[in-house]
Amino acid sequence: MIRTRRPFWLLLALAGCAGGSCGDGASCLPHDSIYCLDDAAYWQDSCGEIDELVEFCDCGCLPDHSGCRPCDCEPHATTACHEGDVWWFDSCGMLEELAARCEAGCSNGRCIGCTPDCAGRECGPDGCGGSCGACGQGLVCQTSTGRCVTDCTPDCGGLECGDDGCGGSCGSCTGGAVCEEGHCTCASHAARGCHEGDVWWFDSCGAPEEKIGDCPSGCADGQCTGCTPQCEGRECGPDPLCGQSCGTCPDGHTCSDEGRCVCQPDCSGLDCGPDPVCGQSCGSCDEHSVCDHGSCETICDLDPLESDTQINIDLPVVRISGSVSLNGAQMPDAPSRRGYVVLVNKSTHDSMYASVGESGVARYEIEVFAGTYDIRFHGYADDYQQVVPYQQVVLQRNAELLTDRVIDLDLQTVRVTGTLTLNGQTMPDAASRRGYVVLADKESGGAMYTSVGDSGPARYELVVFAGRYDIRFHGYDDDYQDVVPYQQVLLLQDQEIRFDRLFDLDLQTVRVTGTLTLNGQTMPDATSRRGYAVLANRQTGETMYASVGDSGPARYELVVFAGRYDIHFHGYDDDYQQVVPYQQVLLLEDQEIRIDRLFNLDLQTARVSGTLTLNGQTMPDASSRRGYVVLTDARTHDTLYASVGDSGPAHYELAVFAGRYDVAFHGYDDDYQDVVPYQQTRLQQDLEIGIDRALDFDLQTISVSGTLTLNGARMPDAASRRGYVVLTDKQTYDTVYASVGDSGPAHYEVTVFAGLYDIAFHGYDDDYQQVVPYQQTRLQKDMQLVIDRLLDYDLHTIAVSGAVTRNGTRMPDAASRRGYVVLVDKQTHDSVFADIGATGPGQYAMGVFAGRYDVEFHGYDDDYQDVLPYENIRVRTGCLAAGACQGSLDDASGTWDVDFLNTAWSPNGQMTLFLVQDGESLSGTYTSPQWYIGSGQITDGWIRDREISFHVRFVQTGDVALSGALLGPCTVFGFADVSGGLDSDFVGVRR
Repeated sequence: MIRTRRPFWLLLALAGCAGGSCGDGASCLPHDSIYCLDDAAYWQDSCGEIDELVEFCDCGCLPDHSGCRPCDCEPHATTACHEGDVWWFDSCGMLEELAARCEAGCSNGRCIGCTPDCAGRECGPDGCGGSCGACGQGLVCQTSTGRCVTDCTPDCGGLECGDDGCGGSCGSCTGGAVCEEGHCTCASHAARGCHEGDVWWFDSCGAPEEKIGDCPSGCADGQCTGCTPQCEGRECGPDPLCGQSCGTCPDGHTCSDEGRCVCQPDCSGLDCGPDPVCGQSCGSCDEHSVCDHGSCETICDLDPLESDTQINIDLPVVRISGSVSLNGAQMPDAPSRRGYVVLVNKSTHDSMYASVGESGVARYEIEVFAGTYDIRFHGYADDYQQVVPYQQVVLQRNAELLTDRVIDLDLQTVRVTGTLTLNGQTMPDAASRRGYVVLADKESGGAMYTSVGDSGPARYELVVFAGRYDIRFHGYDDDYQDVVPYQQVLLLQDQEIRFDRLFDLDLQTVRVTGTLTLNGQTMPDATSRRGYAVLANRQTGETMYASVGDSGPARYELVVFAGRYDIHFHGYDDDYQQVVPYQQVLLLEDQEIRIDRLFNLDLQTARVSGTLTLNGQTMPDASSRRGYVVLTDARTHDTLYASVGDSGPAHYELAVFAGRYDVAFHGYDDDYQDVVPYQQTRLQQDLEIGIDRALDFDLQTISVSGTLTLNGARMPDAASRRGYVVLTDKQTYDTVYASVGDSGPAHYEVTVFAGLYDIAFHGYDDDYQQVVPYQQTRLQKDMQLVIDRLLDYDLHTIAVSGAVTRNGTRMPDAASRRGYVVLVDKQTHDSVFADIGATGPGQYAMGVFAGRYDVEFHGYDDDYQDVLPYENIRVRTGCLAAGACQGSLDDASGTWDVDFLNTAWSPNGQMTLFLVQDGESLSGTYTSPQWYIGSGQITDGWIRDREISFHVRFVQTGDVALSGALLGPCTVFGFADVSGGLDSDFVGVRR
């Protein structure tokens, strides 16, 4: 018998019995069959023992090892399921290369729940294991583009097998190996066989992998002799041990590789909603459309509500449950809660949390409103548990949750370690901690910190969820250590970390020094500090300050991490020094600082003075200050104020750094003076001030008055004030209020600076009056007010009522209020709420001003009720401005005008984005006419599958994370997560 070239495990794997007879005493018949392995065919006897060599196989073995594979097998003859994905097989049944990854598993050679994507393609793969078509005679398929072409250049660079990009092959694999991503590998779980008397899985190269089951009576032909089927957890197909049937599936279902009956959805003719067979999603409509019998029907330009209206609402609630494993195994127990599954509603940005408990299988269950969600996991605080990272990770994006679902999740963690050096040397010791390595998750926006200690090599170790990360270092507070700058630096960007990684990194620091002069001369001494040189990192937005002292030459010295910087100077508070303006000025922009640098810079100041008149006359005296001239630096948005005093000519004078400025006047609080409106008005825009300037201005004021009626009749009296007429200056966005009183005709009168205004009415708090809705409604847009005007308006109110049901049935009772119907005015973004009560039918009624509204529902706090999710749902949403632009969905580059749809930001909250897209990366700058938004760099930007995300830094609030979706080439809609609150929806329109 031939036994050379065969390892001992192969003899065990192929032997059903040995020693010339089988287990039952029968004689073994020689040359009973052929077994092919390792590119050679052998005789084997009836007991499964290898005999002599038959032949060597030039093209490898057949998949079932029954003989040599013919060398004329047609490649890519068919597709079939293998290990839950779709793979190519040749005409001899040999496994070739991966055709499509299947997130939900594979059935009948297609990915389950996958929608083929052949848009713009006429041939090649459809992404689900199928084909987008074949090319005609004389044409070949260029698989990268999906187009049939006459001339295609094959590309096999670095590949040993698989598609050459032109419908040809880069080679085939032998010895049972399969082609995956252009390289020959041994496919796992390719065949069942006998090994050591038991049933095992073998890879496609014939190597045993893992035991399937024990065989007390021996093994033959890949199954136990005298076998008991193992159908636990399976409902169809052959059992893995004996190959016997575990059952059949009903009509409309197929059996998956895992032995589960999988429903085959039927979405023929449907664009959205659940399919009629399985209830699985056939697609979703954007939030400006509704699904009507399988078709997306737009609800743009919602009909205005002009008369009493009934709007009945049915709230679709679904139950989502499942288990969460950790690295493929049961999650370990913890002394406290381990974490939460988080469902983030893509329409409202609400986050719903479901705990996985502290012990046992990490199961979760939660009810949410039907819709589209991102599915995340958030580990609990690591002061209480160390099972999972104290971190949020995105597990699935855009999951359509339209029916009750079981979604099992697996968390993948990795260990990241390394050592930091400083300028190529071991980091020196410090009296306190030196700093932290920071891993910033690109998907969730969360960050994980780990200290590098205070002495010895700066080693770090951190367990995080697998994902994409930026790696940063943050030096500790320089009040406690002086080894590294008290600053954050980006070390590595957009790193894919899917397995344990070692990152040894070197921190590069540079010393920046110099002397500042003032108007070409040594800076004069001051009684206190004169100011600071400021280096602003272009990547992180962080600023580093170095004082120039209070006397002598204004020298500065600063150690920073190497990078790109803007260099500013900031004068100290003018309550303590009068040498330089109490202001920030940009001196140098976008400087690459990689080595020690000397920057000697000169500060240029100019004196601005003048006199203000009022309607062509000397400004009257006031009992208190009358107001201020305000100069706003067009680049830094710093503002300087100069009082015009309380009496005499309204003269002002101030020193500023040379630059470009917007000039405005701001009247002082009208509780203290009544000479000028308590309002800001623009005097001049983008004025170059490089030398001393005398700037006189005349302030023009007008009187606006009128009477408001309600539904064509005199407004009823109220127990308290009824409301206000509101005038909003379209240049400064300042608002001026004029009360209509609490009784009698609703008359108003107000003095404002001449200009362009929006005019609105705002009803007072309905805890004090019930005459008009507690709401703002627009009366007139873009009204030019240059002379005294009499403006009368009629307010039109309507009653909106209806019933709210849950999944088509009467709303259950609750121990407390169940929630609110919310109408959101499309023009003012004001919201009006109507409670549906705690018990009885979920009925509501409210009074609103006539207009166009979005309709929402807000579930009440689930600490008090468990009838509805503590979540918001958009019932119907009118379209946002689509705009007309030259852009496309493939490239978000361009200029975008952004409005924030929160009354705290709007109409003030506006900014302009200058986006640059490079692949999936977004960068650029932003600017705003609003001082509290400011301008700066766009950081951490990315775009994938029409989703967009980036960070900016508002002057007032700091970091703001903006994320949203491209609704079309000209419109983006999303959510601004503002540090410290004031979160808001936003809409951007491309120019």
